[in-house]
Amino acid sequence: MMTHLLISLDGSITAVMTNIDGSMSDATAAHYNTCFKEILGNRFALGDPGYNGVPYVISGLRVNQINSSAHSKFDMVTRSEQVIVEHVNCFIKKCAVLSKQCKFIHMPELLVACVFIICGWYNKRSFEK
Repeated sequence: MMTHLLISLDGSITAVMTNIDGSMSDATAAHYNTCFKEILGNRFALGDPGYNGVPYVISGLRVNQINSSAHSKFDMVTRSEQVIVEHVNCFIKKCAVLSKQCKFIHMPELLVACVFIICGWYNKRSFEK
């Protein structure tokens, strides 16, 4: 199971799409995700290179794509913005119930519920700071 998060620049989780087939690529899953597109409206989301080709996502560059000073500057800015996302990812991955090291043995519906509970817990925690 894969989960996509839409994270605002203040670091809060704006939207969650979960229970995505884990064998699907990020870009393919994002093409089917109309919810994020509706939330963004005429704005764009910043994503890693795996989201290349998604109309509402500005994807980062792969190392072999950085071949000019403009590309280098863009890469530096996008990587600094991705730090916010990595903080959220690290928090979620520390939760044993969602860790790849732990096999979730209950119904898939309960795993989906855990994703939403942990995302809500993260937002509550970050707003209290």
